[in-house]
Amino acid sequence: PVGDQVLKGFANLATRSIGAADTLARWGGEEFLLLLPVDNLDQAHDALTQLHEAVRRHDWTQYAPDLQLTFSAGLAEHDQHEPLDALLERADRALYRAKQLGRDRTELAIPATSHADGVPMPSFEPAAPRPCPDAPPPRTSTRIAHPAWAAPTLDDAPPSNTGWLYNLSTIVMGHHLDMR
Repeated sequence: PVGDQVLKGFANLATRSIGAADTLARWGGEEFLLLLPVDNLDQAHDALTQLHEAVRRHDWTQYAPDLQLTFSAGLAEHDQHEPLDALLERADRALYRAKQLGRDRTELAIPATSHADGVPMPSFEPAAPRPCPDAPPPRTSTRIAHPAWAAPTLDDAPPSNTGWLYNLSTIVMGHHLDMR
């Protein structure tokens, strides 16, 4: 019961911390999917940094004595021609890399189209360190998908690849706006 309460508490906190245009959904088990329609990865990273800080400030002891919560995230930017399952796979790999590199951090996914210069993508660590070395391991993880469809185009024409996002949000959250 405590695990379910913590997951609900995280979902409520995350929903309050993200923007009105962002979409959060439980993706399975202890994983969440967050769609951020922002212009660039820096804005997506800033949103995750704010969420890391909100999770750190929140009083988790209401669920269990001495409970501290952190999360790891994989951040992936959607490529215009990339299938949704490939985007989620890249975000998932970045999430597991974040866990392997010490948890309580955000890792960028390898881009769908590789860079010619071969320079590895940087990782982002939360602004503040973990409270203490003996802190318990993270209790939840987040998959982050960053769709590029919100990025402005040169002629300001709306991009044509937004249908997948609507379809995904309908599948995850249903058709009725009041249910979302």
